[in-house]
Formats: sequence, C-alpha cells, structure tokens
Amino acid sequence: MKKLACLLALALPLWAQNDACLDCHEVTTEPSIHEGFDCLDCHTQVNLDEHIEEGLLPTFSQEEACGSCHEDEWDEHATSVHGLKINGVAPDEATCVDCHGSHDVLPADEPSSMVHPANMITTCGQCHSNPELMERHNIEIHDPVARYQGSVHFRVLEESGYNSATCNDCHGTHDIQNMRHARSTINYWNVASTCGKCHVREYEEFQKSDHWLALQRGAHDAPACITCHGEHAITDPTGRYDVIKKREMADHTCLKCHSDEEMALKYGLPEGVTAAYRDSYHGLAVLRGDEDAAACYDCHGVHAILAAKYQSSTIHPDNLQNTCATCHPNATQEFSRTYTHSSVLVLQTPIEDIIRTIYVTLIIGVIGFMVVHNGIVFIGYISRKRRELAAGVMETPNIADLTTNIRRFSPSERLQHILMLVSFFTLVITGFALKFSDAGWVKILSFIGLTETARGLIHRIAAVVMIVVAVWHLVYIAGSKWARRHLIEMLPTIQDIKDFLRSMRAYLSGKTPDVQPGIFDYTEKIEYWALVWGTMVMIVTGFILWFPTMLGEATPAWLIKVAEVIHYWEAWLATLAIIIWHLFFTIFHPEEYPGNTSIFTGNMNLEMWRHKHGGFYWNLQEELSRHRKGDLSYDDLSPFALQALEDLPPPEDAD
Repeated sequence: MKKLACLLALALPLWAQNDACLDCHEVTTEPSIHEGFDCLDCHTQVNLDEHIEEGLLPTFSQEEACGSCHEDEWDEHATSVHGLKINGVAPDEATCVDCHGSHDVLPADEPSSMVHPANMITTCGQCHSNPELMERHNIEIHDPVARYQGSVHFRVLEESGYNSATCNDCHGTHDIQNMRHARSTINYWNVASTCGKCHVREYEEFQKSDHWLALQRGAHDAPACITCHGEHAITDPTGRYDVIKKREMADHTCLKCHSDEEMALKYGLPEGVTAAYRDSYHGLAVLRGDEDAAACYDCHGVHAILAAKYQSSTIHPDNLQNTCATCHPNATQEFSRTYTHSSVLVLQTPIEDIIRTIYVTLIIGVIGFMVVHNGIVFIGYISRKRRELAAGVMETPNIADLTTNIRRFSPSERLQHILMLVSFFTLVITGFALKFSDAGWVKILSFIGLTETARGLIHRIAAVVMIVVAVWHLVYIAGSKWARRHLIEMLPTIQDIKDFLRSMRAYLSGKTPDVQPGIFDYTEKIEYWALVWGTMVMIVTGFILWFPTMLGEATPAWLIKVAEVIHYWEAWLATLAIIIWHLFFTIFHPEEYPGNTSIFTGNMNLEMWRHKHGGFYWNLQEELSRHRKGDLSYDDLSPFALQALEDLPPPEDAD
C-alpha cells in the first residue's frame, strides 16, 4: 500500500505530494522558515522507482537544495574550512543541516534557532567539544567551548540573551577560514578589526599605537588584541583570573614580551626595563596584589601605547607630570622624572650603584666582623669551660648574694625597648614581605590575610611607633639625669678598644678576659650607636619614600631612587646586625642562654654586675663607701648610687 501511495503521488498535484510523503516520513516544516515549501523543493533527487524498490536511498543534495536558493552562502561555505574537500572528500564536513537544522530551520533572530547567539555555543559545540574530532584534525585548542563559557562574553550573553559576541561574531558565518588564511577574521593581522566591530573606541585608540604600527609592518611579534586579552577565555579586566589583572599583566602580558632579551635586541627596545620595574615599589606592590599601585598600563596607557618620543605619548617628557599626577596629585616635574624605569640623572651619575656598592661592602665588612668576633667569643668560652671541667675547677661568679639586685634599666627605658623591639621586627617582616613576595613565608602571611593593603598599613604604623620611640628617647635623655648618665657611659673611649683587644687575646687563648667595663661594655656601645645611626637613616629615607612629593620642586630626581636603595640595604644591615650581634649577646651567649631578662625586669644581680661590669661595680662600691664615710654628700651621688642605697643592705658595721 505504501508503494502504491508513492506511485499515486506522482500523478497528484504538488500540494498533495507533501501529504503523500508524510504517510511514510513523520516530519514537518512547521514551525520553520521553510514552512509552505514542498518536499521536492529540497529533495530534488528523488527517483521514485529506486526510492520504492531499494528503500530509503540518499535523496538529498544540499548543493541543489540549499545552494539553489542561497547561492552566495553556498559558494562561501564551499571554500571555507568547513566545506574544504581533500581529494574530492570533505571529512567531518559541517553542512548546512549541521548548523541550521533540517526541517526546523528558523531565522537567526528566533530564540529557538540553532544559530541564535544564545544557542551558537551549543551548535558549534557539537563538533568543537568533541575531543576525538579535535584531535583528528590537529586543532590545538581542545576546549574552546569550555573556555568561552568562562568568558565575559558568555556572561553578558547569558544576562542579555543576545547582545554579546558569540562564535560567528569572531569567526564568521559561512566563510569561516583557517586562522592562517589571509581572509580569516581571526588571522593575527585581522583580529584587531574583528574586535573593532564591537569595541570601536578601543580599536581607534589601538590604531594610534606602536603595536598597531608594528603589526602593519608585518611584525608577527607585535601584540594584537588576543595577545593581551586572550582568545576564548576573555574575562572582565576586573575579574579575578583575567590575564590583564595587574599581577597577571605584570607577569604574563606586558613583561612576557618586554623581558625577552632577544626581542629587545631585535626591535631595539631599552634593556633592563622589566627588571627596573619589578624592583621598584610599583612593581613589588603589584606583584603582591595591590590594585592601587601603578602597573604598566597606568603609565603607558592601554590601547594607544606610544614611545616617549611621540608628543601624544603619556610618557613624553611634557606629559609625564600629568601622568604621575593621576595617582600623586602633588607630583612635580622633578618627581615625575624619578619614577621612570631608570631616572635620567642616575643614568648620568651612577649614584645608585655607588650607594649599593658602599652598602654591600659595609655589610660584608660589618657583619663579617660580627660573625668572626662572636665565633671567637663562643669558641673561646667553650674551650675554657672544657679545660676547667677536665681540671675539675669551674670558674664561676660568686652567687652567694643572688637576691641582691640593682637597677640596670628604668621603667621608661624598658618600655622604649619593648616598643622598639616590636616595631623593628614588624618593619622587617612587612618590609621584606614586599621585596620577596614569592617567598614561602610571605605566601603563608598572605594566605592568613596579609594583603598588600594590610602590609603597607602595618608597615607605616610600625614606622610611626619607631619614630615616636626615637623622639621619646631624645626627650627622655634631655629630662632625666639617669638617662644623661647612661648616655655619657655609652660614649666610646680608648679603653673600649683596649678591652676589645684584650678580650680577643683572652678568648683565642681560652682564658677569661681580664677587663673591667663600666655600665656598658664595648659590645653594647657598638650596638647602641649602630641603632641610633640606623634609626636616623631609616626614618629619613622612609619619609622620602612615604611622602615623595613633600619637597616639591626642591626634590632632586635622584633623591627618591637613592632613598629607596639606602632604605633597602640599611634594612639588611640592621636586621643582620640584630640577629648576629644583639641576639647572640642577649640570648645565645653561653652565659646568657636562654636569655638575659634584665631589659624586662630592669634589674641585674649584684654579683653579675661585678662579673660582667666590674668597672662600674667597684666604682659604685667606692662611691657608696665615700658617702658612708661622709666624704660625698647625698646630693652629689650618682643616680645609680641613690638607687643602690634603697636596694642594698647596709654594711655590717653600720649603726
């Protein structure tokens, strides 16, 4: 009966033929843009006899069916990457039906159309999400659909349902070409114009840039849109994982090319630019994730990037002050010359290198001396103790009167020390956290919340605390007789040099040094004056770096750069000195371990005074003896004698 129906269909009018086809084929063109078409309008190759006798033979030619009406589109598709034939065969050819559907073809502006922007990712993804097909055709990008779904284009597409770039907006429609084809919309030299269809202003700005000019000259190294923004995974510039977010930009976008020595040599780019940026505060802060610090595009622009020789460039000498003023409102012309990659005056006078060399030499000399000195002290002490143990005689201070203490530090001095201790190590940690942002310990601090904003704030608070302590110390010295006596005792003398030489000879011989220092020995004097010097240097250079525009036009261009170098290397010198010198003599020295507590209690046992500061001990005893004999009035006593009168027991023969 079905065969008979097909035979009768030939004799029926065309309007009746569709009903005859539908007796066997349960399809419809409703709804479809082809609604009202007859089956034979598209199925032009139906041979009734073969169709009936042989069964369902191929009876559809897209070239005749689609191409007969859509000639231009068919011709474009035939020469596209989807219609390309190899030896007369089109392997895995994407046909009209694959993209548009068959009987349910709808206009592109219909929401349910396969080629509606909201559905393009599904339509294209039929092939381009197929790993086997992608591998078979050696398509390098194996996950374009998944990457596109993470893009800002897809996010806007979901929100708007239409108004965003989808597959065909970038790749074309029927005339899609391999990216290496000169007519391809995604050819490297055509990408900018493709993006420019939507991003008109950005495209116009880009056409004014050095990058655009290099592209027009055929330089394949020159960046196009996809070089900086990526391809399918293009995200919002403020997005967390965007390639042009400041840290990613510094590491992987601008510096990817500008740190390439071969490329710099090839195109005559200035050398050392990226290293200078990475080593500057701007670069270090950006690498720690500071969104406010200046990245490359903050100074050079985004799309209209031009070399400094062009009058319209943001880094042209005439425009540089205004560029700096976007972040530093009080920026002067001299200040703007400071924050180039290498300041002009530094190039003429290598003062930075001179300062750096001085500090490196100083660190090697000073810290080297401290290491050798402490090594001699430690080894000499251990050697002496070993001999004493072997001989069965231990030379120890008389500790019969351990309960008798005498003040060493006043409450004010102890509080100053605690604040200085806390602020110093806070400055060290937060300062080096900026310089070494990739270090493991810094990453741990960042993980627990030490963002660049928090780091900078804590660093400045600690700096203020240190400054307050320094001012407090000066006022304290001016207003306290006790403090002035301490300061006098801290002044270096010839005797300190003699004590140093005598101590070194004794330790090298494994003997106890025969020295009688006063309130402070030479090791404490070295540390105190080093602290005074270091604090002054760090405060001055820190102020310059904190308020770089405070001196206005009086600020020479080299000052900030030099202050930055000094601040960094002085931090190294101070840190190493504290660790190697101060901590050794207060914690790790065999006589002090596990630590000298006098700075916290304020007192020292009288016998320890005699053992470690014999000169002071005997002078104090003589002063007290003269006072008790009436040779020295109460008003003429030193602050230490006055305090000792309160704390020491009277002599046995006293009334």
